[in-house]
Amino acid sequence: MLKNKITMKCLVVFLLFVSFNPLFAQTQMLDAALDPSALLNQQDSFNEKLNNNTANVLNKNSKIKNGQEQNIQNSDGGSVDGIIEVKKEKPSEIERIFSNSVSLEGFKKIKQFGYDIFKQSNSSFISPQKNTPVGENYVIGPGDSFSVTMWGVSEGNFKVAVNQNGEITLPKVGLISVAGLTYSQLKPFVETQLNRFYEGINIGITFDNIKTIQIYIVGEVQNPGNYPLSSLSTAYNALFYAGGPTKKGSLRDVRILRNGKVVAHLDLYSFLLKGDNSQDRALMAGDTVFVPLISSVVAVAGNVNRPAIYEIRGSADLADVLSLAGGINPSTYLNRIQIERTIAHEKNVVIDKEILLAKTKSNLDIPIQDMDLIKIFPIYSKISNGITVKGEVKYPGTYEYKKGIRLLDVLKEDDFLPFYNNQFPHIEVSRVSEDSNSTINVYPIDYEKLFVEKDNSININLYSKDEINVSASSDKIERVAIKGEVKWPGEYVIRDGERISSVIERAGGYTNLAYLYGSILTRKNVLEVQQENYSRMINNMELDLLRKERDVSSDFVAKEDIGFRQASIGQTKGVVDYMKVFSSTLKGRVVISLDEIAKLKNSKNDIEVEDGDVLNIPKTPKSVIVLGQVYNPTAIAYDPSRKTKDYMNIAGGTTPTANDLETYVIRANGSVISRRQEINLYSSKLYPGDTIIVPEKIDTRNFWSNVQDFSRWLFEAIVSVTVLAKVLR
Repeated sequence: MLKNKITMKCLVVFLLFVSFNPLFAQTQMLDAALDPSALLNQQDSFNEKLNNNTANVLNKNSKIKNGQEQNIQNSDGGSVDGIIEVKKEKPSEIERIFSNSVSLEGFKKIKQFGYDIFKQSNSSFISPQKNTPVGENYVIGPGDSFSVTMWGVSEGNFKVAVNQNGEITLPKVGLISVAGLTYSQLKPFVETQLNRFYEGINIGITFDNIKTIQIYIVGEVQNPGNYPLSSLSTAYNALFYAGGPTKKGSLRDVRILRNGKVVAHLDLYSFLLKGDNSQDRALMAGDTVFVPLISSVVAVAGNVNRPAIYEIRGSADLADVLSLAGGINPSTYLNRIQIERTIAHEKNVVIDKEILLAKTKSNLDIPIQDMDLIKIFPIYSKISNGITVKGEVKYPGTYEYKKGIRLLDVLKEDDFLPFYNNQFPHIEVSRVSEDSNSTINVYPIDYEKLFVEKDNSININLYSKDEINVSASSDKIERVAIKGEVKWPGEYVIRDGERISSVIERAGGYTNLAYLYGSILTRKNVLEVQQENYSRMINNMELDLLRKERDVSSDFVAKEDIGFRQASIGQTKGVVDYMKVFSSTLKGRVVISLDEIAKLKNSKNDIEVEDGDVLNIPKTPKSVIVLGQVYNPTAIAYDPSRKTKDYMNIAGGTTPTANDLETYVIRANGSVISRRQEINLYSSKLYPGDTIIVPEKIDTRNFWSNVQDFSRWLFEAIVSVTVLAKVLR
């Protein structure tokens, strides 16, 4: 038994030694290298694992893109050393610098150009495909293996592998050196050697496995190091295998070093922008691919085909940069192209340029400097020569304005949808006042006079930007009002089912000062419900007051409690009076959440408007209000870094009478957050226009005092009933 235990322990120690001792593994590889057939098998195994590792890299990258993480393992179930892990990158320092200026103008965020391609899950980028043909200049070396087919007087087929000494073994010929020969030299050389023993033969050579070479990939790359790559690999393959350059690394000056000297400079923009891979270079064993730090950069935002941050080499002008960005869009406003520039590390300035459409680029030869931000603005999106038709018509849309055009030229009798209850539709022409762009004049059109009586005086002249609204006729025309920060505030006739985005769009959209989060929508039927509920509450409280006053004057209340109950009645009267005043200030507010018109359309927040609705879009407020039981109820300047507790502390903190647990926040959009919603109210982020309410503690009676009162009342009631029963008996 003891002997068996010792044997098992020795076996475990031996296995551990084999697993963790690299010298043992190297010895086994050296023994295999002495045998060509063993080397061939080893090469097959290595290539298979290399392909498996590459597939695992691609799978890993794909998983990471989907927000998943898992360990990569090789086909044997163990971890793969040297496998590249591509992590989701945060915005680079360069991207963060430009992001603030870009977002202020409403442009989309821009990224550094070209780096995302190295995240693509495509094995052909990482390593050459198995069926890639060997070029004539391919140099034979240790690790290569190929098949030799012989035909003619003698026939045969055999496999050979190049050993570590650069030699192969041929039948009858023996060992011959082939290291250093190119593929084009290999066939005639082998054929000559075999013809010494076989007369009148021809041979063909096909590669079975390609040797691997060690390549150094260093500098600003995601995963620098020493990599075993296929000897058919190029500089592009090496870059992809190492995860590509970091965003601090250059894409325009990748260098290949051989024997300590730079043998090639690669500009990846030629490949990325034009598909020109002529600069790519085949690698040799021991080569170094070096990615230096990025050089000058310039950002292009707005109306170009490819907005991004670009690296520039040497001197460049505006034409060169716009060419990198794919050129301008047809909707670009050429009267103002702006360059934002840092001067002498001291200040930022803007330079506005007008670009003329010309065949030459003479007006585009504006020199560009490092860290310039070029902003390309769009033209005003509103159609300048259009007449808009909306509502209950078959062909709504924008029609071209022409001089002298009249209402019947745009709106014809058969253009209307079927009439509701055979009633004529209601027609209005809305027109921006010539005196003020913020005023809209509305001209009602009598359908019967225009189409039935053919009264030509109703066929009015139309002007550019007129809007014709057609709604189903009814006894009452439904309207909504829109106020505040829109281009054309006023009243608008609405059609059945019209949504809030449509009304805002008809009002010309938001101004630059609009605070969408604080928008207020009031509705008549909501106001009626609010007033009805408050009236019911006030009536109930008044009835309760009458009962309390009657109870105080009764004999069932203890004398020591009369004062307390009278005080309670006084407090309740105060609440009732306050609620009567407050009910007169009710507005019928509906909580809404507005957004940019394009995003608002067809979203859950794009609610239907109703007759009598009033939408008020305010300017952005500059403060947060703190009210209630704090030492200094006031408005405090808004600071995005402050939380609820910070504003309360600035207001002096809560008083001893404050009910901290019931503190709540009324958002600028009308919604409410409180601690009863199981959120950390004090650390919640606030927005301009929000209001913090700290209520007062309510002075309630002690539980046992209530029990005492109830017991006394119950005892007196029982005595009264007993006395009454005796009298009646």
